[in-house]
Amino acid sequence: MRTRRGALAVALAALLATTCGSAEASTRTRYVVGLGDSVVSASACGCTGFVERYASGLQGDGRTTVALNLGVPGSTSADLLHALLHRGRTRDAVRSSSVVVLMSGANDVSAALADYRSGRCSSGSDCFDDVLEQVQTNLARSVRAVRALRGGAWTRILLLDYWNVTVDGAVARQRWGADYRAETDRVTRATNDAICTAARVTHVQCVDTYAPFKGRDGRKDPTPLLAADGDHPSAAGHQVIARALLEASS
Repeated sequence: MRTRRGALAVALAALLATTCGSAEASTRTRYVVGLGDSVVSASACGCTGFVERYASGLQGDGRTTVALNLGVPGSTSADLLHALLHRGRTRDAVRSSSVVVLMSGANDVSAALADYRSGRCSSGSDCFDDVLEQVQTNLARSVRAVRALRGGAWTRILLLDYWNVTVDGAVARQRWGADYRAETDRVTRATNDAICTAARVTHVQCVDTYAPFKGRDGRKDPTPLLAADGDHPSAAGHQVIARALLEASS
C-alpha cells in the first residue's frame, strides 16, 4: 500500500508540474483519473486495479498515459460530489485529466439494505427510492462539476454501474437465502438505472459491468471475477472492467 501511495504522489506531482508548464508538455501526457469507492481503489484484491489497466490499454498513440487512482473505500456519491467541489487534490487531478472515470453509488444503498434486511421498512420501494434518487442527483452534479473543472476542454467521462451493490457469488449463496439474493439483484438493477439515468441526462457514457460479470439475464456465476470477500473484484474482475472501459472508448 505504501508503494502505491508513493507512486500516486509522484504522479500527482508530475501532473501539477505539467499543469504549470507549457501547452506542448500537456499534450504529451494523457492523464486518466478514477474517482469513487473501494472498487475503484482496488484495495480489496491487492492487485492492479481497473483504472491502471484501462490507462495502460489506452497507450499506443505516441502519448504517455498516466493513471491517477483517487478511489476511496467506503465513499458515497455525496462524498464524490464533495471531493469534486471542495478537495484541492481531486480538483487538481480532474483539471488535468482528459479521461475521467466515476464509479459510485453502492455504498449509498448499504444502509438501506440493512434496513430492508432487518424489516425496518415495509417494502423495497420504501427502503430505496429516496436513496436512489439522491444517487442520480449526486452523480449528475458530479459530471457537471467535472466539466466545470475542465473548463471546456475535451474530456471523456465514463460512469460505471455495478454487477451487485453488495456481496455476490459463492459468498452470497453461503450467507443469504434465495429471496434476499433476488432482492439485492433487484436493488442493483435499480441502482444501475439511477447511474445510467445520470449519465443520460448529462450526455456521458454509462459503462455496463453487470452483463460482463453476470450475463444479461443475471444467471452467470460471478465468483471467478470476485475477491475472497465476494464484494469486490478479483484481478480477473478488474481486467473485465478495464476491457469494458476500453470497448466504450473505442
